[in-house]
Amino acid sequence: MSVKSKDKIIKRYPNGGVLVYYRHDFNNTTQAAIGFKTGSRTDGEQFGKTHFLEHMLFHNCRNMPAAELNSLLSKLDCRSNAFTGYNSIYTYFDCPNNTLRKTVKINRDILLNRNFTDVEANKEREVVREEMHRFIDETKESLSYALLKMLEVYPNLQISILGYDETLNKITAQDLINHANKTFVSENLVVAVSSNLPFEEIEKIFLEDIISKFPSNPEEEIDSVMP
Repeated sequence: MSVKSKDKIIKRYPNGGVLVYYRHDFNNTTQAAIGFKTGSRTDGEQFGKTHFLEHMLFHNCRNMPAAELNSLLSKLDCRSNAFTGYNSIYTYFDCPNNTLRKTVKINRDILLNRNFTDVEANKEREVVREEMHRFIDETKESLSYALLKMLEVYPNLQISILGYDETLNKITAQDLINHANKTFVSENLVVAVSSNLPFEEIEKIFLEDIISKFPSNPEEEIDSVMP
């Protein structure tokens, strides 16, 4: 199934994966977000699990530490990041067209990565905790935060995305691996690309290196809903 307009194409493939293409004409670059329509709403009672997983995807990917992997992306003249929200988790990159294929393959490997261990998870847990506490410190003076805290209601959607000390402490590397195995399936995959390359070339790259690489499991498809 596909929907086409002059500058936009949306195509859904038999395995459930979706490619959204936007055409631009101002330079020889491609911007892309590769992710899954899961996000923190799939954490269950383990608040912060998807966000924690996002951090861990960069550990031991291609048998490289995170810093070395980021250095490799930099050598490709690529700006890259990752994000977790309520509805999604994804990697994002902006690169020249001449390094696009290599950049796509690295992002594929990041999202398929399951090589992290409890030792690495324990180290990264403290990074996640610092991020969580920094956000709480910036918001805890608000009246709404104080009132909700008194009522023992989770005070902020963003905080629940980042996690809480009591839930973050209990999440293991295997929990994160299991979460990725369950939710990173083709039925939840959405790829959004903006490029001056023609759709046919973009489709070939992302179909071969991303959309066809994730397992299909219709039972794990997540509905697209707003919080």
